[in-house]
Amino acid sequence: MSSQNRVTEFLQVRNQLESNYKDSKERLKELVDELSNLKQKAKDCLRKHDREGAKRHLYRMQGIRGQVDLIVIVIKKQQALISELDVKLSHIQS
Repeated sequence: MSSQNRVTEFLQVRNQLESNYKDSKERLKELVDELSNLKQKAKDCLRKHDREGAKRHLYRMQGIRGQVDLIVIVIKKQQALISELDVKLSHIQS
């Protein structure tokens, strides 16, 4: 495979990874906003002495925290792969 073809292929993969990385970061922001909203709803329920309502919101928060943990792992892996591709590209192009 020629060097130019490899560069083109690496660039396509890198661009796709970059796009996925941006999508993941946006999803993380959405989940953090949702966590904040649920926390506020749980506080409101406690002010109204609605313990069951607060428990429901806290339970939903646990599930979202699990998603946040997974997204953070994905984002870190995407960053590592992008960096690795950048290094390979610099070696191929030089």
